[in-house]
Amino acid sequence: MKARTKLVLLVLLAASASGMSREAAAQDPLVLGVPLEPPNLDPTSGAAAAVDSVVYGNIFEGLVRITQSGDVAPALAESWDVSADGLVYTFRLRRGVRFHDGTSFDANDVKFSFDRALAPDSTNAQKALLSAISDVDVFDTHTVRLTLSRPSSSLLYFLGWGDAVIVAEESAAGNANNPVGTGPFRFSDWRRGVSIRLERNRDYWGVPARPGSVVFRIIGDPAAAYAAMKAGDLDAYPNYPAPENVAEFERDPNVKVVIGATAGKVIMAMNNGRPPFDDPLVRFGSRNKRGVVRLGVRQQDKEQVVRSTFTGRVSSTFLAFLLLLVDKHRIDQLDAILDRFIGLVKEHRGIIATKVLTAFPLTGEERNRIAHEVSRRTGKQVEVTVVEDPSLIGGIVVIVGNQIVDYSMRHFLRKLRDELLAVKV
Repeated sequence: MKARTKLVLLVLLAASASGMSREAAAQDPLVLGVPLEPPNLDPTSGAAAAVDSVVYGNIFEGLVRITQSGDVAPALAESWDVSADGLVYTFRLRRGVRFHDGTSFDANDVKFSFDRALAPDSTNAQKALLSAISDVDVFDTHTVRLTLSRPSSSLLYFLGWGDAVIVAEESAAGNANNPVGTGPFRFSDWRRGVSIRLERNRDYWGVPARPGSVVFRIIGDPAAAYAAMKAGDLDAYPNYPAPENVAEFERDPNVKVVIGATAGKVIMAMNNGRPPFDDPLVRFGSRNKRGVVRLGVRQQDKEQVVRSTFTGRVSSTFLAFLLLLVDKHRIDQLDAILDRFIGLVKEHRGIIATKVLTAFPLTGEERNRIAHEVSRRTGKQVEVTVVEDPSLIGGIVVIVGNQIVDYSMRHFLRKLRDELLAVKV
């Protein structure tokens, strides 16, 4: 057994993340555990999150990156400008950047990457998020302009996703098995079913990586992951698959446990097509004409599931998201819509309005008004987010999200949809 210092163990569980570490200098190689083996190593070719967990920010980079606080920061683009109408984005690219195979990075690579992502035969999983881009024009070797067919206030955020990384035409076809990017690490080898190894890119344009190499060990079995951590074979384990062990590691004086947040969700679904779950009263509960109450899945039942399956480390609180598909010309009808929405929310315990989404661009003043109205009537602080999904435009939809998704909410959604659509806008 090789003695090794445990730096960090991250446990991502729906609404919470836990991690453990011993204070020490960085190991070389740094050995990380991962629960899933990526199907390939090209983040622009599929939807598997396991791909990004290995290559994004390590091998591949985008024009921008998303910081830990959720802000958009420069990456391969050192700066950018947005036109007053929100339809033209001009990016100024970093100079002296090279891909791992020695080819230079320039505006032609940016154009190739986005043209490839938006092509009719593209397999990019997030192609729809970039669909507002209508033209990619190269001004010079280090200036590129994106022209949009419609405003997209979330575009910069989308450009920070792994699906929007910049690849070179010379190497893109082989990225699935031999990824070539501009990041602080370059691909070394992949032992299928065992591990993936990256080596430090000594020609990196930015701050050089500390470890000379990183090894991602593929350990999906919870018992094996626990054993590897206890034996000191791993320095870290993001997305640790055995939450029942966290309390034991918390008691270990040589291990530091860190708990943070994640947007991850665990789906627990009922088959509404089979009895007895095909009856909304069984799933949701109601009172009949005689006054007899029929209980559905109770909040305490959900909490018991959380305690028994995730050791109480996730939240089962329902979050109700109101998607207002109204433009600024209909904003004066907001009060009527909110009256219906908030009244229905109050009928159902455990549902808390926390976020308002709109599929139309709104001014800051309009967003503030929406946030103020919902906060005033619910007592909750809310944020207003723009949804860039053309398929949503043309109606009013309600999205209900939960750390454990309960499909029994469809009955509530149908009722809420009917009530909202009755509002004349």
